[in-house]
Amino acid sequence: MPRFFVESLEEDTLVLSGEDGRHIAKSLRQQPGEELELCDGRGTDALAVIRGISGEQVTAEIRERRPSRGELPCRVTLYQALPKGDKLELIVQKAVELGVYEVIPVAMRNCVVKLEEKKAAILAPKPPRKPRKTKKQKIADILKKAQKSGMKPDEIAVALGIELEE
Repeated sequence: MPRFFVESLEEDTLVLSGEDGRHIAKSLRQQPGEELELCDGRGTDALAVIRGISGEQVTAEIRERRPSRGELPCRVTLYQALPKGDKLELIVQKAVELGVYEVIPVAMRNCVVKLEEKKAAILAPKPPRKPRKTKKQKIADILKKAQKSGMKPDEIAVALGIELEE
């Protein structure tokens, strides 16, 4: 049974238009009397019957509302060994269709596919970056070095509003 997302399931009669209406009328070639499943994305599903089709607008009447059964009760994580070629996209797509919450590619010891350094860097978790120094911090560092060399940068630092730390 075709499933479509709608904004709200509060009304008893809904009009599906735009891409969904065109898909129902032209691609699926549904007829009045056939059933649809509607979902509002907020935990409610509805069984609806097509009452009329006018061009790319479909009028449907809701017969039954029920709690959504679309999400699994637990989160499934798939640890996928690196496949040959470009098969990873297809694996991820099918896994998501089956309800997998997260897919983690893994380089296995006996795996035929060996990661190039660039690809491994993309998949590896990145270490947190050190925060960049502000302009005042850079100037303060220069002044500290000048202080150690015997120059008197205190007056310059006060004029710039920088505190020199020892």
